[in-house]
Amino acid sequence: MPTKGKLESTNQPNPLASVHGKPMIGMEMPGLRYLGRVIIELYETTDKVEPDDRNLVTSVDTAQDVNISSKTLLQRVASAISTQVAKTTK
Repeated sequence: MPTKGKLESTNQPNPLASVHGKPMIGMEMPGLRYLGRVIIELYETTDKVEPDDRNLVTSVDTAQDVNISSKTLLQRVASAISTQVAKTTK
C-alpha cells in the first residue's frame, strides 16, 4: 500500500494524499460503506507488443476505518470491473 505522501512504485508525490482513506467521487450512505479506491493506469509500449498486465500500474488505498487488505480490495475491484464490463458489452 502506498504511503500517504509518496506513491510506492514511483516515489512521486501522491496527488491524492489529501483524500487518503476517504471517498473522493462517491459518498457513504446508510447501508453503503466505503472500502477504498484503486487507481489504474494503462500504458502502451511502441517498441514491442506486451500483454496489458505488464503495462498496468495500480495504486490501492483502503478506507481508514475498514479492516480490509489491499490485496482483498484489489481482488474485489477486479471482480466488480469484470462483471460491469460484461454487462455493458452485451
